[in-house]
Amino acid sequence: ALGRVDGRKVDSFGVGVVAAYLLTRRGVHVDIEDHTTAYDATALCDCPEAASFIEALTCWCPASRLTAEEALRHPFLKF
Repeated sequence: ALGRVDGRKVDSFGVGVVAAYLLTRRGVHVDIEDHTTAYDATALCDCPEAASFIEALTCWCPASRLTAEEALRHPFLKF
């Protein structure tokens, strides 16, 4: 059981799913039994910051996931 979940981190998971789709044209696979998430990172081999961004937003454990504020400071969004 995940216990009490911070709603801000649940919302950031959705942002990660959308970002993964926009950047890879594929969704994020969520495995409920193994408590893992995965996506096709091969499309992002030229942009490790993008891969790191998606991984940080779609982390299975909400306590380890970025909040929106933290995501805005991620190197991938620095321009």
